[in-house]
Amino acid sequence: MRVRVKLNATIKNEAFYLARIEAGYHSLADFFKAFNEVYPCTYGNLIGIENMRLHPGIKTADALSKFLEVPIEELFPNESKNLITKIKKLNLKREIVTEAEKLISGIKCEEIDFIKNELREKIKVALSKIPPTQSSIIELYFLENKSINYISKERGLSITRIYQLISTGLRRLRHPNISASLKELI
Repeated sequence: MRVRVKLNATIKNEAFYLARIEAGYHSLADFFKAFNEVYPCTYGNLIGIENMRLHPGIKTADALSKFLEVPIEELFPNESKNLITKIKKLNLKREIVTEAEKLISGIKCEEIDFIKNELREKIKVALSKIPPTQSSIIELYFLENKSINYISKERGLSITRIYQLISTGLRRLRHPNISASLKELI
């Protein structure tokens, strides 16, 4: 007769566990409630991280480090080297995005409107080189953002016919003689 013994021993990430206790969160549920308000995550992820069944992702590790005010090296000693390099890359990407946002915000609305109008004019010149039924439907659909249903009702054509006209019109716009004027926009 075999006797099965269930062992409830779990290996804990001691550094994470101690940092959580030191921060005043004696139960993982209390910590989850506080942490989830600032950084949304799942309860299962935190259990997995504390019991070392899951390796924390970059964003989760960074968020836990900031929330507990403990360096990543201390919080996750086994994964710290890999996590730190990934977080540095993530922070670099964030810096690039903020720099791009600053550049974009520096462009005046008048300049953006001028560029949009210039693009519209070049597109209309290209549209004038294809049959008027196709160009008018392409203009309604792409430049004026009208729906296929709206165009169908306005023109008295079936939805299938509208799709056909758009398809053939776009195919004609791709012709080398017509698309040459649009190449500089790309």
